[in-house]
Amino acid sequence: MQAFLRIRRAFKDIHNTGTATVAPVDPGTLAYIASRLDLPVGSDFATVLHKVKYLDSGPVRPLLTESAKTEKTENGREVKYFNKVIFMLPAESAGLGDMCPGATPECIGNCIDKTGRNKFTSAQLGKFKRTAFLYLAPEQFRTQVVSEIQKITRKCKRTMAAEALTPCETGAVTMGVAIRGDGTTDLGLAQWLSEAPEVDHDVVSFYDYTKMARRARTDWPNWHVTLSAKSLAHAVQIGAREGDRTNLAIVVKRKGSESRAAAIAAVQEVLTNGAPWWTGPIVNGDISDARFLDPQGALVLLFAKGPALKTGGEFVWEV
Repeated sequence: MQAFLRIRRAFKDIHNTGTATVAPVDPGTLAYIASRLDLPVGSDFATVLHKVKYLDSGPVRPLLTESAKTEKTENGREVKYFNKVIFMLPAESAGLGDMCPGATPECIGNCIDKTGRNKFTSAQLGKFKRTAFLYLAPEQFRTQVVSEIQKITRKCKRTMAAEALTPCETGAVTMGVAIRGDGTTDLGLAQWLSEAPEVDHDVVSFYDYTKMARRARTDWPNWHVTLSAKSLAHAVQIGAREGDRTNLAIVVKRKGSESRAAAIAAVQEVLTNGAPWWTGPIVNGDISDARFLDPQGALVLLFAKGPALKTGGEFVWEV
């Protein structure tokens, strides 16, 4: 319930009614959503909700999708999780509230929301519709995501049964279902989803990256959280904490270069030589998105992508 209330608070015009049902929607905000969807002026709640919930072709709009990283998780040599992620519009770009309350200006400026497939107009519109769906009907949103998770879980179990495997124990290969709630947001969606009793937690793992330090603790049930470094100084500070078991992700690029290949080489250099300010394990976060399999206290290296390759700055560790 706490995760649910936190998500409700992220939206500027939604207030907890104590009923956990569809929240009241400000008429001006409803009109704003309708205008972004090219709906007629004066469209009512049901019309707007239908537009964001369903595809134009009729079926319900999928809320769980994939990325280049999650595809690596599904097709890796040792990790073959059915890995899905929820992509919505980050920070305040949807105009509905703050979806990333812990974000810094550099984080927003270097967000992966405008990299790879995320940058296309169709992808941006799809993310707005998912964001608006969560805004308009959070419980319906959650119910649909849980239904999609159940469908993927059944597929995973069929695969394991066909190969005589047990959940998450396949010898040389690890298999299961992995759900990342915040692909381009920071609401703690995966925690909210992990509280659903309909989910088979023997098979499904939930995980997120976050800028919120209080979320990056090691004892959340069924939810693995990796803290995203705000700067190199921030990472060094965490690395200096004796006994700190926080998992920390940091973006890496080659100093003075805007080359993707150079950024990848910089990551490999750190993997080989280590980081003088980090005593725990160091992992390559671009091999897959399976952060829930990282050892506790791991430093996760991510090579710079998109705007981060050009801007650098405190947000990026320049090696």
